Amino acid sequence: MIMNRNAPLLTLAILLFASIVQSADRPNIVWILSEDNSIHYLNLYGYPLGKTPAIESLAAEGIVFNHAFSCAPVCSVARTTLMSGMYAPRIGFQYHRQLQLANLPDGADLFPAYLRKAGYYTTNNSKEDYNVVEGKVWDKSSRKASWRKRPTPETPFFHMQTTAVSHEGRLHFKAAEMKRDGALQTDPKAVEVAPYHPDTPTFRFTYARYFDRMKAADAEVQKIVGQLKQDGLLENTIIFYFGDHGGVLPRSKGYVYESGLHVPLARSACCASSPKVAQAGWSRRWYSSGWIRQLYRFRSNCVESGWR
Repeated sequence: MIMNRNAPLLTLAILLFASIVQSADRPNIVWILSEDNSIHYLNLYGYPLGKTPAIESLAAEGIVFNHAFSCAPVCSVARTTLMSGMYAPRIGFQYHRQLQLANLPDGADLFPAYLRKAGYYTTNNSKEDYNVVEGKVWDKSSRKASWRKRPTPETPFFHMQTTAVSHEGRLHFKAAEMKRDGALQTDPKAVEVAPYHPDTPTFRFTYARYFDRMKAADAEVQKIVGQLKQDGLLENTIIFYFGDHGGVLPRSKGYVYESGLHVPLARSACCASSPKVAQAGWSRRWYSSGWIRQLYRFRSNCVESGWR
């Protein structure tokens, strides 16, 4: 993930987070990733057919990043870049699901490993899809992985949740589906077809179907937020929502255009005003004004030349 064509700053933000919050009062972190969606299907970014109340609620008092771009338009390369903070051609993992996994530079780990070393319980539910040799990254990584299984209630956690309801595979349908009553929630007639796509009933149906998929992704975001609230953890948890890369209609996933790279990225306001977090240097002002500068200062101080 990059901001304004800089380094993968979202990953570096978490690395910096791991270094600055060493006190006992450490906020939890949750990443919610929806597969294969660019900004072009979300009301949050000006596309009114993509109403996502849960995502919009998260962002309402937090921060929405308007210029977040994936480092690759396909899953494995994008996810490996995200987890490593390294550009794929630099390390050699730029080929989608290559037969031989690349090795990270000596002394480097995927970033959840750093959080584990800082005392975090790290869980992933459940897609990994990395093009590098992992090492010990997760305490648990499966379809049942959850922060609820951490050793003690006081243990801080990092949890990554991937939702596949927006994946390109969910757009596959038979011709009869277009004639089925109730097949869509979104009206195909209301869809604005991109100028590089043919304006046909099939494309309009597919657009509408994908807007419906974003509503399903939003329901999964709401489910995670509800679980955190039920557990009494919401006020001490920073939540990120984002896409891994663009998709899924032609000229998006797999193509290095804006439609294949420009992803949604929002961060909740949870913890931003917490005295405990502010004391650790993790504040809303830090995010909105000086975070790029501080990330690069951290990067220059802490990474080896092979990471650049």
